Amino acid sequence: MPLTPLECLCQVWQTLTPSVRDIVEQTQTNTVCTHTQCFLDENAAFGLLPRGSSVEMSALVLAVWMAAGWLFVLGRMTSTK
Repeated sequence: MPLTPLECLCQVWQTLTPSVRDIVEQTQTNTVCTHTQCFLDENAAFGLLPRGSSVEMSALVLAVWMAAGWLFVLGRMTSTK
């Protein structure tokens, strides 16, 4: 027999909402909790990146693009004279 819309909604709701046991297990397994979430470690909680990460690489890419733009502007300035 097919489910009524209310029965279907109740079944979906039960799968989407965590139980109290699930919440307690999650908070016990996670070691770092902020005011909004709990995380497994400080790197995940506060966005700390190890050395040699993409932050240094993006700074390098930005510097290269700025230098290329500066050279482009200087080249256009000297060619118009």
